[in-house]
Amino acid sequence: MLQQLINLMLSQGIAPDIKNNLMQIQQSASKFEAAYQSFGKALTEKQQVLISNNLDKFDGFFKSEDGKEVISMLVDEFEKFTKA
Repeated sequence: MLQQLINLMLSQGIAPDIKNNLMQIQQSASKFEAAYQSFGKALTEKQQVLISNNLDKFDGFFKSEDGKEVISMLVDEFEKFTKA
């Protein structure tokens, strides 16, 4: 069943989109990688380890009220940064 689902996704979903938009996907992946590396460099080693050891909890955190508030603050500060 899993193999059938993977085949369906590749033949009808993801693979055609990738083939049709390869350049855009490569550019997006490159931007994501650069942002990810910058995020990692902004963290202390202790913070990096904490996050790496608890990646499975990110979903719950982002859905929590505290998580939403923290992300909102980050985006607000980023918006100020981009306008400066």
